[in-house]
Amino acid sequence: MAVISAPGSFNPNIDLDKVAVVQPSFLARWETLSMPQFLITWLITAVSLLITAHFIPGFELKGVEAAAIAAVIVGLVNAIVRPILFWLTLPITILTLGLFTFVLNAITIWIASGLTPGFRIDGFIPALIGSLVLSIVSGLLNAIFDRSA
Repeated sequence: MAVISAPGSFNPNIDLDKVAVVQPSFLARWETLSMPQFLITWLITAVSLLITAHFIPGFELKGVEAAAIAAVIVGLVNAIVRPILFWLTLPITILTLGLFTFVLNAITIWIASGLTPGFRIDGFIPALIGSLVLSIVSGLLNAIFDRSA
């Protein structure tokens, strides 16, 4: 395998089929995520939210449309807000041996409910229990569809 040492330099003796291309891991994830996989993830999240709302009092969704919108909002909150909260609360997460992650999950789902019309959580305890149930249901549905959670 050839390694190019200087950026912008050209060596005509290098076999380009044997050059390793290094890319950040987050780019590799997005390159492998096709549109059908994205839609399946979105549907699994929406169905998981509907099932969770059915079993947890205080965790309310007003229809399938609200679940579909909530699935998108939950994904955005998990992608944007949750990493920030994770780093801000890292010391307490370490002190509690990771148990504070459950609280962090509840906070992120609670934030998503505040941003989504037709999705309401009536307090912290329903958010905490709902986030646990949502994780379990989503994991089961991902296992049924043979996907990694």
